[in-house]
Amino acid sequence: MMLAKRFAEFVLKNRMRAIICAVLFALLPYFGWISGVIVVLITLRKGVGEGFIVLLWSILPAIVGLFVSLVHPGLSWFPFVLAIFYGNVLA
Repeated sequence: MMLAKRFAEFVLKNRMRAIICAVLFALLPYFGWISGVIVVLITLRKGVGEGFIVLLWSILPAIVGLFVSLVHPGLSWFPFVLAIFYGNVLA
């Protein structure tokens, strides 16, 4: 419990920490749900505006991956892999 509290305090310090943590956890397999937790925590504690900014930054790599796969059809599997990682952010 203490670890969760310290992590929440770390993420709530400033916007950049929240964005970096949300993006990094969204990129890690099986840890995408933590990115969603960060977005929800920021939204509940700092408001919808801050939460929306963190959400946009955390899904940016998925959007870039989608456009890359559209330009290079050989990478058409890429959005599906990212959907696994980012599925919890959008849920």
